[in-house]
Amino acid sequence: MKYKRIAFVIDVDPSLLQDCKDILAAISIDAGLEAFEDNGNNCMVGYAQSTIFDEAVLSSTINLFPIEGAAISYSVGDAEDKDWNEQWENKGFPPIIVGGITIHDGRHVSQFPDGILVEIDAKQAFGTGNHETTQLILGELQNIDLNNKSVLDCGCGTGILGIACKKLGAASVLGYDIDEWSVDNTRHNSIINNVEDNFEVLHGDVNVIPAALRFDIILANINRNIILADIKELTQAMKKEATLIVSGFYEKDIPLIKVNAAEYGLNLIYQQSLNKWSMLKFNNFK
Repeated sequence: MKYKRIAFVIDVDPSLLQDCKDILAAISIDAGLEAFEDNGNNCMVGYAQSTIFDEAVLSSTINLFPIEGAAISYSVGDAEDKDWNEQWENKGFPPIIVGGITIHDGRHVSQFPDGILVEIDAKQAFGTGNHETTQLILGELQNIDLNNKSVLDCGCGTGILGIACKKLGAASVLGYDIDEWSVDNTRHNSIINNVEDNFEVLHGDVNVIPAALRFDIILANINRNIILADIKELTQAMKKEATLIVSGFYEKDIPLIKVNAAEYGLNLIYQQSLNKWSMLKFNNFK
């Protein structure tokens, strides 16, 4: 997966610098940015998938920045593959525990805890369970009866959510992703977790969902704008009395997503946030 690296420089009164960084991270998600690192002082770096990065939206967002006196400049470049791969392939990542699920790389645990183990052979920094949105969904999956359920995983990445569903009792998982590497990596991770039976992965966007299939559980941990664009199709893919769980957006985006979901007959039944990232859970019960 190719990423853009956006380097920001923020010129503002030091007392307002952290507020500016927080707001910039929150509002630039509209341009496709999904991960950030604080480089200290007045510098911050954001990352966006090349296929969804919208520089025009980013420029417009910065021009309307809500803190008076803040001057923000930025430069855009390609994130080198080695910057993402070397850290995660060579060093791996420490175990991540979410409720009764432990996400691990197969190397950095001397003694596994009790519960469900999900091994992720991660070749990118995303999809290892370290992000708040992944943790929010993993936590909520443990509150759902997944036994014999069919699951659709939209934007499956490393396959972490679908694999967790299979280990929680799901009968089948269908995942899809626009990135071919993610499709291959999900298949690989399903095999090393011994859940590859009834676990299918497709290359593409929402349009690759087979028209005749309906699902008990649909998961979409993706960009806010993609959720808004795809929610009609996702609703159509739900069985009667099914559940849709969406994440990948900030708290400020909740009202817009709620209104959009209600237009397609979805009922909000639960919401949760973690460090300003949010998750919404809907059903289509009449």
